[in-house]
Amino acid sequence: MLKQFIDDIIGVFNNYDQINELSKHDIQFVDAELCNTIVNDKITSLPKDFKGYWVLESTYYDLAGKKIQEHLLFLYDEQDGMITKKLYKGAHNQDLSLLIDESTIDYRDLVIDHKIQTLKYQFKNNEFRLHEKHIPINCFNMSIKEYVSDYAIISDKQLFNDTEAILGFDYPIIYKKLSLN
Repeated sequence: MLKQFIDDIIGVFNNYDQINELSKHDIQFVDAELCNTIVNDKITSLPKDFKGYWVLESTYYDLAGKKIQEHLLFLYDEQDGMITKKLYKGAHNQDLSLLIDESTIDYRDLVIDHKIQTLKYQFKNNEFRLHEKHIPINCFNMSIKEYVSDYAIISDKQLFNDTEAILGFDYPIIYKKLSLN
């Protein structure tokens, strides 16, 4: 099951079809691209029995000319019939986007980033589903819903204060797979 999940999330994705559909209704929406790359070969000193996948998630957003890039390192594993996703960072604040190129990082220099709890995907109706509500981040809560299939990733993330959503989009982002990475 882990291999199937990884095959589904690895590659280059964008939401151009969604943007085109929404523009027909005069709705302006974020231009988003997602590039997921397995970087196990760039993590040195992995234990011999290591079975998980290190994935560098590079996301690029453009909303009305405001461009944002984000590079996050996740460890995916399988536990109790579910896919787990843990956010990691460099212990010495290394720039993990360098893993895109030829840089490497020692496994012992990676630490769990506790900004986000371990997320869990369930396989149901030919897709992997993630539903997490009220994930505490500082003094806010985050809600995440994701659906992963072999052709798309649908992602809906919102940050809330006590009473309202303060960050997120009106619609989930529908990333369609363009190619394998």
